[in-house]
Amino acid sequence: MFIQTENTPNPLTVKFLPGRAVMEVGVAEFKTIDQAAASPLAQQLFQLGEITNVFFGSDFISVSKDEKAKWDALKTRIMAVTPSASHSFTKAKRLKISMARKTMMMS
Repeated sequence: MFIQTENTPNPLTVKFLPGRAVMEVGVAEFKTIDQAAASPLAQQLFQLGEITNVFFGSDFISVSKDEKAKWDALKTRIMAVTPSASHSFTKAKRLKISMARKTMMMS
């Protein structure tokens, strides 16, 4: 899978574009590894260390890092994890809907 990246106005956040749907309904945001328990991909991203936030949108994943981390090395590690866990946003339809409802309720 080819994943594009896009910078955001926030230098601590980068958008990853996998070229297919990530969330069919709503969005999901994880601010800690404990919150990421519902998503194998979000958990794997937090396990890389230096990650402070993971956000799933309709067709993207944005990842925020701590201030000391360097994007050059971190982007490579994120891209290495994302394809191996792609099932977490393509096959878990009920999870996506459940997470979206939860996120919408938290907003």
